[in-house]
Amino acid sequence: MYWRDRSTVSATKSTAVRRSELEALAAGLPVVGPDRGGPPTFVEDGTTGFLVDTTDLASLRTGLRRAASVRLDPARAARARSLVEERFTIDAMAGRLVELYERVTRRPALRAA
Repeated sequence: MYWRDRSTVSATKSTAVRRSELEALAAGLPVVGPDRGGPPTFVEDGTTGFLVDTTDLASLRTGLRRAASVRLDPARAARARSLVEERFTIDAMAGRLVELYERVTRRPALRAA
């Protein structure tokens, strides 16, 4: 699906993590996405993609131009793929969820004042 693409763009006001963005990163493509919400947790601005204010046309245009000027670089692609594998596979996300549950269950119970 991505073999001909040079980048992927998420020009939305929504800030959720999208599977298409993670798939594009795993394929080694730069992502242009919102500079708030979920994307800053996985897009390294200027390295694996570009974070922009998607509510501002000039900002979005700049992000698109920056993405269009990126050469497909094997080192950058490997970094993006590694980031997805480290943070967003089912095993990685389940492991973090287990760690969170373990931390929460070790805390003293909150009491109403």
